[in-house]
Amino acid sequence: MKKISIIFLAMLLVVSMFLMCSPGKETGGDNTGGDNTGGDNTGENKVAKPVISPAKGSTLTKDKSITFACATEGATIYYSFDGSDPSIEYNGSSIEAYYATDHGVDGKVTIKAIAKKNGMSDSDVSSSDYIVPPIPNGPKNVRVSDSTIPGTGIICEWESPDVDSYHEAPTSYIIFYYRDDDKKFRKEVTVASLSENKVELTEGVESGRSYRVFMLATNDHGYSIAVDAEPFPFTTDSPLTDVEGIEMIKVEGGAYNQTNAEGESFIHTISNFYIGKYEVTYELWYKVYQWAISKNYEFANAGKEGDDGTVGAEPTPAGKYEPVTTINWRDAIVWCNAYSELRGFSPVYKSGGAVLKDSRDSNGDNCDSAEADFFANGYRLPTDGEWQYAASYKDGTNFTPWNYVSGDTVAYDNPSNKCDSFAWYSDNSGNHAHPVGGKGANALGIHDMSGNVWEWCWDWYGNYPSGSHSDYTGPSSGSPRVLRGGGFHIDSGYLRVGFRYAYDPSDEDPHVGFRVALRRP
Repeated sequence: MKKISIIFLAMLLVVSMFLMCSPGKETGGDNTGGDNTGGDNTGENKVAKPVISPAKGSTLTKDKSITFACATEGATIYYSFDGSDPSIEYNGSSIEAYYATDHGVDGKVTIKAIAKKNGMSDSDVSSSDYIVPPIPNGPKNVRVSDSTIPGTGIICEWESPDVDSYHEAPTSYIIFYYRDDDKKFRKEVTVASLSENKVELTEGVESGRSYRVFMLATNDHGYSIAVDAEPFPFTTDSPLTDVEGIEMIKVEGGAYNQTNAEGESFIHTISNFYIGKYEVTYELWYKVYQWAISKNYEFANAGKEGDDGTVGAEPTPAGKYEPVTTINWRDAIVWCNAYSELRGFSPVYKSGGAVLKDSRDSNGDNCDSAEADFFANGYRLPTDGEWQYAASYKDGTNFTPWNYVSGDTVAYDNPSNKCDSFAWYSDNSGNHAHPVGGKGANALGIHDMSGNVWEWCWDWYGNYPSGSHSDYTGPSSGSPRVLRGGGFHIDSGYLRVGFRYAYDPSDEDPHVGFRVALRRP
């Protein structure tokens, strides 16, 4: 009897060992140590939970870097630094901690990650909270200008950043500047070495070249966000040095439901870009126009100040900041090419591979069939989608509905609307165009997206596509082009951010102008 019992116990032991080693269950322990580890993915068809390093609860000092790993071979990891659903694809390289600390709120930041692989279920989301040390705020009101001898240097000036419970004073500043030939330069100065918040940049500075200048503050704990210097970009020894109103606004890309007044809509993902803070003023138009015609550019129309200026006349003190009008779509794209060349950028619009330099009717077919190189770094018209995205943007998650005036918080036909605060239109304009920026800005700091003058966009006018699209540039062909924003002569219904108007690209009008956009790498 004892012999039988021993044999039975041995058989049970063998069965138990077989079950413990059978496939279908991940081994390697219980993956303890917090929810930034591999977690409890136990199914064969589920991707392993990604691991975030450093360990959760760490302080993200500037010597730290962030990495992600997944035990499932061939899985792609996506992450976020602001606590949102992970959507940024990880390329396998370590990420400097300051990219995450930029997103810190009240001394903390949440990093999330998810791993995906075709044919398998997505992993569970890893989430880790970290401590953000008291890094500096970014410098304020950063501006650049020519040195005393133009073309020999760039003067960079700024105001000290604010200090609060979560942000200490900086110990140094770093200035990055990118020349129009993509050469990069860097200058770092300590606070202790400065008698005033002002430095001169000389390395790589040449006359007539364009520069994008960024600045950040740093201390022993980390780096601030980078701040664009205004004007952005800046051209040394430029005929535009004394021209105001040419600032560009940085627009963070994202996805939104682009809806028009005809009831059409689609999900539109927009890449990062810059857009003019103001409509193009007559002063800016005139300076570029004069330079352009000296360089063998030709235009169908010379433009004028607002609605009642003199065509082609020199800007006047009273009207130079009014938007340029009485220019057609063809004039606008050719002018954008001239503006790009003047500032040392690559022109966007071409015909048969050649830069477009003639908007006259005799060259109209070449203008209307122009190719737009959206990867060029020059000035251009915004696309219809970019225009509405910038007019509607609130915080990257929430957007102004299609039937609101840009910047307002209620619909245009709501009795409590604030159309008068954001737009020049028939109720308040006196039936005239006004200097740009006279009304309140929208959430991005852009003025006159609704009202003052209509604005040309790149797209042919046509029905919206179905489904989801990224950086949609409109139908491949058409007859009219898109106008946006409404104008001083018309009622508030035309000011809605979702309202489009079809207009022939060869037609000019005293109610029509434009603003510019730029690619943002």
